[in-house]
Amino acid sequence: MLKSVNQDLPCYIVHPSSYKRLFWDCLAIIFIVFEIIVSPLHLFRMRDSVKETAEILQWVASGFWALDIPASFFTAVYVNDIFRARLRDIAWNYVKSWCVF
Repeated sequence: MLKSVNQDLPCYIVHPSSYKRLFWDCLAIIFIVFEIIVSPLHLFRMRDSVKETAEILQWVASGFWALDIPASFFTAVYVNDIFRARLRDIAWNYVKSWCVF
C-alpha cells in the first residue's frame, strides 16, 4: 500500500492523485481517442470544411502533447511506494520511463 504524505508541496508540483492531474489525464484519453479516430481519415478525401476542422483539431492535439511533457516533469511520483516530489527525482523517473515514447 502506498504511504500517505502529509507535507505541503511547492506550488509548481502537482500531486499524482490531485483533481488537476485527473483532469489532465482525462484530456489525454480524449486526445488519444481523437488521434485513433481522426488520424486515419486523412488518407481519404474529405470535404474542405471537414479537412480544415480536422487539421485545426490536429494542431490542438499536437499542442496538448507538447504541453504534456513539461506537465509530466512537474507531477510528483511514487517510486517503490515512496512519494517523490523533488524535481530531480521526478525528472529522473520520467526520463527512465515514459520520456522515450
